[in-house]
Amino acid sequence: MTLRVIDVSSNQGVIKVARIDCDAVIAKGTGGNSYVNKYCDYVLQQCFKLKKPAGVYHFAHEYGKINNPITESNYFINNCKNYFGKVLVALDYEIAINGKSYTQNDVDWCKQFIQNVIKRTGVRPLLYISKALISECDWSSVAKLNVGLWFAQYADNNPKGWLSNPWDDGKSVKPFTPVLHQYTSNGRIKGFNGGLDLSLFYGDKLAWQRYTKKSKYCLLYTSDAADD
Repeated sequence: MTLRVIDVSSNQGVIKVARIDCDAVIAKGTGGNSYVNKYCDYVLQQCFKLKKPAGVYHFAHEYGKINNPITESNYFINNCKNYFGKVLVALDYEIAINGKSYTQNDVDWCKQFIQNVIKRTGVRPLLYISKALISECDWSSVAKLNVGLWFAQYADNNPKGWLSNPWDDGKSVKPFTPVLHQYTSNGRIKGFNGGLDLSLFYGDKLAWQRYTKKSKYCLLYTSDAADD
C-alpha cells in the first residue's frame, strides 16, 4: 500500500486541494529563522476538512543563512505548534553548512534540530535529503533517534505523472528506514496546472497517522530552549 503525496510551498499559492489527484499533502511551514509560508495554514485547513493526510516541513538555512539548529527548530515549533500531533512533520535539509559539500557538521546540525523537536513536542520529524547525500556522511546518530527518511531521487527532469514504481538506483538507504520517495519535481497531475513535487509514501493512512503522534513525555511548549 502506498499513498500519492504532493509537497507544496508558497510557489503553489492558494491551491485547491479537493481538485488535485493526490492522497496526501505536505506544506512548507517555515524556513530558517525568519520565513513563514503564508499559504501553509490555508492548505492544511483544506486537508483537515477533506480528512486528507497532511504534513508540514521546515526548510533549513533559508536564503542560504546558516543558523543555530536550536534557533531554527524553535522557530519551526513556535510558528507551527498548532499542527503538531495532527500532521506529519519533516526537516528539509538541502544546503550544506560550508556552502559546498556535506560533512559531519551537517549531520550534527540535523541531529540537534530533530532532538529539540522531539524534546519539545514529542513528535519525531522525518528527514528529507537527497539519496546521494546518504553515502557522503555517517548518518547513524540521526537514524538512532528513530527518524524516518524522506529521500529525493529523480531519474530525470522530464514531466511525470503518478508512478507505482518510480526509478531508484537500487542503493541502500541504511541506516534509515525509507518512508517517502520524492521521484520528481516536475510532476503533472490532474487538478493543477503546473509542475509539482511528487512522492510515494510507503504505507496507508493509518501508517501516516502514526508519524503524527506525540509521545507521552515531552516539554510541549512550556518554554523555549536557549537560543545561541
